[in-house]
Amino acid sequence: MSVALPIAQRNRVIPGSDGNVENIIIIGGKGTAVNVAEQIDDAHRRFGIRQRVRGFAIDDPSLGRSIAGFPVVCGTREVSDHARDAGAKVIFALYRPEAMRERVELLASYGLPPELFTSFVHPQAYVGKSASIGRGSVVFAHASLMKGVAVGDFCILNSQVIVEHDTRVGDNCFLGAGACVGADITLGRGVFIGMQAVLRPGISVGDFAFVNMGAIVTRDVEHSAQVHHDRDRRAH
Repeated sequence: MSVALPIAQRNRVIPGSDGNVENIIIIGGKGTAVNVAEQIDDAHRRFGIRQRVRGFAIDDPSLGRSIAGFPVVCGTREVSDHARDAGAKVIFALYRPEAMRERVELLASYGLPPELFTSFVHPQAYVGKSASIGRGSVVFAHASLMKGVAVGDFCILNSQVIVEHDTRVGDNCFLGAGACVGADITLGRGVFIGMQAVLRPGISVGDFAFVNMGAIVTRDVEHSAQVHHDRDRRAH
């Protein structure tokens, strides 16, 4: 976890010092990337958040020049130059549950400087005043982050996620809708937590572990392990 965003700033924090609206390029163009775009658009239109979507950076020409009403502005390898030219910031949203390690490596391969990334917290999320969020992370509407939670860089926390007090979420983690992460848990880097999964307080989850939707996890999970529907059953 490199740079933490004080949550006292969470709703109207992201504008530059001149107060202008911050334009955001989202790396991706399917699934989660579109969800991120629509969350930002909703927050901008309904709540006056000074962030808005400039468009997507994606390399799949079959998606066309517009996705869900937002333009495709460049390919992923052109995002640095495009963002600098447009005075925009970047959010990475290309995660896939079966390829978390590969997608983390892909993000690193772009060589984008940390200051090019921004974070987004929907104003209908609850975030405790002592919580923190790293650079490039996204928190959807109706997620809840309690006292002392520390979320790393480049994470995505979907709607209805609950992260209980004093839990640490490592960089590049993805928490699916409705996941419940108990208190005093440590999630490593690149962890994927599926929808409606429940993690018992006090456990640790290793780097690039996968927890399937609806799983109930009551013991530590090793690096790169998988936890499926059955309680604590793991496949390596």
